[in-house]
Parts: sequence; C-alpha cells; structure tokens
Amino acid sequence: AQTPRFQDFLVNFLTETLSKKTGAEIRIGKASYTIFNKIVLNDVLFEDHNGDTLLAVRRLDLRLREFNPSGKVFRFGRADLYEPDFRMITDISGVMNLSRYIDAIRSIKARDTTKRLEISFTDIEVFNGSFTLINRDDTIGSRHGYVNFKDLRVSSINTKIRDLRVVSDSVSMDIRNMAFTESGGFNCKRLNMSTTVIGGGLAFRQVDILTDSSSIVAEKIVLRPQGEAGWSDFVNKVRFDIVLEDSWLHSGDLAQFVWPLAGVTETVSLSGRVNGTVAEMKGRNINIGYAGSTRMGFDFDISGLPSVSDSYLHIVFHEMLTRAEDIEQIGLPGAKVIKLPVIVHDLGMISYEGSFTGFTTDFVSFGTLT
Repeated sequence: AQTPRFQDFLVNFLTETLSKKTGAEIRIGKASYTIFNKIVLNDVLFEDHNGDTLLAVRRLDLRLREFNPSGKVFRFGRADLYEPDFRMITDISGVMNLSRYIDAIRSIKARDTTKRLEISFTDIEVFNGSFTLINRDDTIGSRHGYVNFKDLRVSSINTKIRDLRVVSDSVSMDIRNMAFTESGGFNCKRLNMSTTVIGGGLAFRQVDILTDSSSIVAEKIVLRPQGEAGWSDFVNKVRFDIVLEDSWLHSGDLAQFVWPLAGVTETVSLSGRVNGTVAEMKGRNINIGYAGSTRMGFDFDISGLPSVSDSYLHIVFHEMLTRAEDIEQIGLPGAKVIKLPVIVHDLGMISYEGSFTGFTTDFVSFGTLT
C-alpha cells in the first residue's frame, strides 16, 4: 500500500526545502512509498546553479531506516540507482558546480551550529551509470587514446558501494567491483577503493585497479585543488599525493594520461611515491623493473610538464641495473629499433649510480658505471 500524504511530504521536502537551502533546482518526476519502507523515485534531477545537470537518475529505489528532517538525519538501507548521470562542471569563472553545493551546505551549518546534516546508506548498487568532468574553457575535447581531465566522460559504470555517509560537508564510501569505460578508450575491469570527498578535495585509499593490461595497487591517491578555482587549472593548481605499492603498469594505459608515451608498448613493475602538481612534480623511492634484468631505484624532481622537451629534470639513481638485451627491447614511438654493438653485449650486467640533471636535449650526468 502507498501513503500519498507521505509521498507528497517527501517530494515537497526534497524539491522545495533542499532547493531553497542550496539555491539550485531539484525535481522529481514521480515518487511512491510502501508499508515496507521502500521509496521509489523516478526521473530525479539535481540542477546546478547555472542550470546544468549535476545529478540525474532515471530510477532510485530506497529502503528507509530513519527520516528525521528536524534532526537533519536521513538513514537508508539498500539503494539501487538505475542510469545515474553525475556531472562535475567548472564554469568559465573557474568555479566547480559541486563546490557551490558544498559551500551552500557549509553556510547552512554556519547558521545552525546545534545540528549537522547526516545522510547514510548501508548498500548501494549502480546500474549503467555515467560520470562527466568538464571544464568550460577546454579547447581539446574528447580524443581517442587520451584521457582529458578537462573533458572526462565515463560510461557503463556498474558498481557496489558500501557505507556511504554524508556528514556536514564530507562524503565517504567504500567502492567495490566498479567497472567502466572512458570515452578516450581507457577501460577499467575492476576498481576497489575507499573514497572521501571533503573541502573540495578527493582522497582514494586502498586502491586496487585492474585494466585490460595493468594491475595497479595504491596505498593512497589524494587530489587537492589550491583555492576555489583550483580545478580549472589541473596542471598547475591541483596537488596530488600518490603512493603506489607493487604494481604492473602497461605503457599503453599510462599513455592515456601521459600523451608523449603514445606508441610505446612495454610493461613495467612500479612502486614509490609521487606528489606535487603536474607542472612541479617529485618522486621518492621510485622502483621500476623491466624485461628480464633491468631494475632501477631513484628519486626525481621534474619542472615544466606536460611539455617533456621543455621540462627540467633532476634524477638521482641509487641503483640501476640493466643489460644490452633489455635496452634493445625498448620501443620508442617514431624511433628506430635500438641495436647495440657487440662490446656492450659483452659487458653483461651494467650497473650505474649517479645523477642526471638538465633537459632531455641538454643535460649533465655524474656517476659511476660498472
């Protein structure tokens, strides 16, 4: 049985109360409620402050546990989302739509310090979802073979989410067995991680990613924009902190993010910590394994990316072991096959400790080669 009075109250609360407090429009096409505390919402739409879609869901099934508007507590059991479409859009002024919602929630909190908003879900399952990250000043658009963070479009998202909690201006959840396809061609077969969104920043911990060619394990991947408009300049104003554990990375997957590597087809083992911004990046305790015998342990500082030719590098090799056969296997785009003279093969295992400083076309190197 349905209870029309509760249905009307629920729809009015979500559309009128939340719209008034956040300053953005919220619409629900149809709602129903049963005596078993199941809520079904159809054609849900959250618009941002510019009239663009922030979140649209074709159908949302909810199991209600506690609904207390006066106490700002909303607890749900299981939720099923069918074809959710979530869009994070940065306008030409450099402000992201999600940031405006967060600011609105903060404002509500500042006016009412006695209570805080609390929303929780024990289990969520997403069916055929999509996610978009757009910057209105982008001039490149979507290109096959490349992931563009100013025009990121992800589709066919299927996943299970555990323990989602919204408390004040923070969101946390555990994501399990997520699969998706990015418009540039990057495919994720499995993604597990714990996620936190707070203060405009994103934190992913205990990350486990499986693609068609790579297996990536990370202790953490943290992204923090510098200032309200930080997301509008990802290269210079979004700081990241990535700690990789023992991972296997195929260059084809990496080339989706680091465009100069397009055409390279190699697989390496990788671990270490990389932080900073794309333009000012440093790596510590980086360990790379390649082919049969090549091993490298080093620290690096790079200034000037994403342009490789204009970047200044300082690399300190604590250990580098390789042999001629491994070097000859390296395939660089547009370059001839590497063929070393017999004398290099006769050296067997080659060891180097030292430093590399300068540009790729103008550098100095100091060290010991044995």
